Amino acid sequence: MHRRLIGVALVVLSLAVLGGSAVSFAAAPAKKTNKMVVTLKVSPAKDGTVKAMGKSCKSTCMLKVKAGTTLKITEKPAKKHKFQHWVINGSMMGKGTTESLKVTKKKNTVEAVYK
Repeated sequence: MHRRLIGVALVVLSLAVLGGSAVSFAAAPAKKTNKMVVTLKVSPAKDGTVKAMGKSCKSTCMLKVKAGTTLKITEKPAKKHKFQHWVINGSMMGKGTTESLKVTKKKNTVEAVYK
């Protein structure tokens, strides 16, 4: 409280020295967040597991990561199921058990397709 009074006194004194000119103060702008959303999907749900950044997903889950992050994504089929391919941001990708994604969009989707 004491510091606040000193601050107010300095503003009033500054106004007097400046000849009563109006002084405006603006709050600092909010920090811009550069977090991107990555949705992990298993299709059909529970036919396997997708894992990225230590998070395992058996149906649909979301991660928030910094822009420019490269994710290593792995898949593991459930018993009696076989991995088919990856679909990343709407495009069919490789058939390997591991895929990489450099996150550059605000919304990203990584889907592991099983049969």
